[in-house]
Amino acid sequence: MFSLILNVGEDVIVLFGPDIVEPIKGCRRRPGKELGETFQEELEIILHGAPGSIDAFIRSVEMAFSRIRLGQAEAVLSLVPDLRETPYKSKVLAGSIAFLGHGSADRMRGGMGICLTIERENFWEGSLRAAALSNVHGNNQPELLVDNSYASGRNPFAMIVGSTISGELPAPARVRIENVRAGKVYAEVYLGEGFHGLGDLRPYFEGESGLSEITSGVVPDASSSGGAYTLVQWSGTAEVESLYWVIDHELARWMDGRVFRPVVRFAAAPGADFWVRWGVKHGESLEVSAWQKLESGKLLQALPAVHVPPVSLGDVAVEDVRLSLFCRRDVSGGHSLAVDFVYLMAVDGWRTYATLGSGGLAVGERLVDERGLVISEATSTGRWKITHQGIGKGIWMVPGVDMYLAALMGEVGGSCAIDDQVKLKVEYRPRRKNL
Repeated sequence: MFSLILNVGEDVIVLFGPDIVEPIKGCRRRPGKELGETFQEELEIILHGAPGSIDAFIRSVEMAFSRIRLGQAEAVLSLVPDLRETPYKSKVLAGSIAFLGHGSADRMRGGMGICLTIERENFWEGSLRAAALSNVHGNNQPELLVDNSYASGRNPFAMIVGSTISGELPAPARVRIENVRAGKVYAEVYLGEGFHGLGDLRPYFEGESGLSEITSGVVPDASSSGGAYTLVQWSGTAEVESLYWVIDHELARWMDGRVFRPVVRFAAAPGADFWVRWGVKHGESLEVSAWQKLESGKLLQALPAVHVPPVSLGDVAVEDVRLSLFCRRDVSGGHSLAVDFVYLMAVDGWRTYATLGSGGLAVGERLVDERGLVISEATSTGRWKITHQGIGKGIWMVPGVDMYLAALMGEVGGSCAIDDQVKLKVEYRPRRKNL
């Protein structure tokens, strides 16, 4: 190793490297011990100097460990493997000191050995770096525009090649989403991650490509994704299969029984008391989701997740799958829904960024999601505030695994335009098990 440094709050203790100072003369890492989610690091430190200098150093380390134990300071162990690399850091959770040899008796002879036992997280993190994103707007870019539909060559996703992700272990992502559309304020942004390459496949279905066994019709509309939407109509309070789509065998094989969350854009905002659920049928296998009540006055809505197909059949050819949208309304009379598109968003990683009030993410502002804390920044002033909460298990970068991030955004007031956009940046700190 080139250097090893213990940082406790503002205090810096150089244990090995060109910047060591008296009384430290050397440091050797012993083989450590894995303790589940933590790791026990043992460091032999050789001290040489005046007894008072050695005693002062030992007391400073003991005080540092006490501050860690009492939660008064954050601590990290920073290691540089060689001069060509940037530091890797591991959060320190606890520490203790033991004397080597004859202990304090050696101090009077001008030198002694101690052993630092440090309990740290069971991984090392490198410096922050950007993942390379690709879609129709660019290839392998550190940040990239992401659209709100597939309409007219748009891309509501960004792809990441797994071989470009450094490290050995999955690492949590730092997600930055910037509003670049003048006049638009986003109340929510949905971000779904798939741990499988997207390629040229589209888990996205236009409303007008759906089939129906009740009264329905295709309505031309330039503001809809494919230039049209499907209007379905029925009456009464009984459940109806309003629309269904046939997922062809190639796409069904790629989906392979994974969980997807359908996000629907309605061409006209639903009224009150509409309930929906999904049915996924493959042969005689059927999965039905829970019922969900639609939010009235809102065009973009995330609905209950389902497996597509209901069961994974592995690496074999599969038949087409039927995806059905069931509806009911607990009031008598005639009812209608205008469906523009359905986007089956992967949920290997997931975040919903939902506004905490009546406002949202305005143009020139960006959300930054890191380790569960979501804050927004005005790019013109650099000042931060809280506007949204992040819901979901988070986004992860996995070395060697091709990934994609699917995104959709809804506006304050319930609107949702197919030409809405955000600029997406995904960063991470490479994680390694051993150094």
